[in-house]
Amino acid sequence: MTSFRFKLGILLAIIAGALVVSQVVYRNTITAMHDAVFLLPSGEPANKITANFGIASFPDDGIGKFKALLKKADERLYLAKSSGRNRVVC
Repeated sequence: MTSFRFKLGILLAIIAGALVVSQVVYRNTITAMHDAVFLLPSGEPANKITANFGIASFPDDGIGKFKALLKKADERLYLAKSSGRNRVVC
């Protein structure tokens, strides 16, 4: 897996077998976030931390260019965000 920061607050991961792996990553991330205690810079505990995922996959999405695949994942991320908290759109 290769990962890097794509935009502020957005992490991009390149994973072989993304559609299968994404389900496990999503489940593990949500579980870890639920169990963790997050502190704000003020030292106060954060009430709710959420995560949304936008998944695009090669060759499943029929997109052969990296930029187009990235754009599709970004579009799906914003669709997940507009659908509520802790969502994944593939």
